Amino acid sequence: MEQLKIRRGDYGYYIKFTQLDSTGVNPYNLGLSIPYLNVWTQGSPTQILLHAPGETVNPQAGTWRYLVKKEDFLMPGIYHAELEYILSDSCESSETFLLVVEESP
Repeated sequence: MEQLKIRRGDYGYYIKFTQLDSTGVNPYNLGLSIPYLNVWTQGSPTQILLHAPGETVNPQAGTWRYLVKKEDFLMPGIYHAELEYILSDSCESSETFLLVVEESP
């Protein structure tokens, strides 16, 4: 994923993710991990704006989803994001992607 666009202030819908390696296998064993969505301001990776758990949909297929909440994306802008997987003995992150919060009335 290179970029994800979201409208400012929209909520109550799911963002769906699929995490597979180049061979089509779920590298993070979603049945045994807790998936998180992390979002931060560009240039400020220590200022996390969102660190929220998702919900596994299909562990074998590597799919999970995050329910967008009312307070999640209120400021338009371009942010960095990653998918993080917390296992019993480790924590691994996906490649960083851009999350664009578009202006909306």
